[in-house]
Amino acid sequence: MLSYTFQMRLVDKARQRYGVAWIFEIDSFLAMDFTAKMRKICLLLIVLSFTACDLFRLRESETPENPALWNEPCIEWQQCFENLDNAYANFQNWDRYEGQFTEDFRFYFAPQDINDYSISTVWDRSRERDVLYNLHNWYTKLELEFYNSSTADDIGANLARIYRAYRLTAIRKGSTESYYGNLELQLVKQNGIWKIKAWYDYRSGAENTWGKLKYDRR
Repeated sequence: MLSYTFQMRLVDKARQRYGVAWIFEIDSFLAMDFTAKMRKICLLLIVLSFTACDLFRLRESETPENPALWNEPCIEWQQCFENLDNAYANFQNWDRYEGQFTEDFRFYFAPQDINDYSISTVWDRSRERDVLYNLHNWYTKLELEFYNSSTADDIGANLARIYRAYRLTAIRKGSTESYYGNLELQLVKQNGIWKIKAWYDYRSGAENTWGKLKYDRR
């Protein structure tokens, strides 16, 4: 036999938490005999069991209101190139970034940077991913701008060499840093998907380069 206290707790919790007070009111419930009370409680337990089932039902994943721009798969080399901008523009893309590079990818620092700052590190795609994560945590905003280079692109069926001048603006707590230079990207097509195999950084003047920023925030 259920105790009076237990009966009251069950009724009160149902009213407050599950919104099923329509089944019975406390006054009428108290006036019932034991058999009637048990019928009501059984009905309540059935309703609660159906409600509880909803708690364990798998829900479909919701699409974010403003999903980050990202090209996948990159069936055109331009899509792979655009993902450089997408990765720097939105922190949500940092974990996708590594997939834009081949397993044997290498980043090559500007020769002047290697001499001036004694850079000797091997920079692979995991380093590239990690430094992007660091940059997004260090700066509040990263903006990339690309400009046509004096060197023409060389695009084949499975290999492309892309040349661009760039400006990278990094903003942190009201201060703005700018980095300038030129880049050469070597992209290859693997199983119908374009990926970056090599990235060469070059100075264009006295300004700090993109590679220098990466090295400082590695």
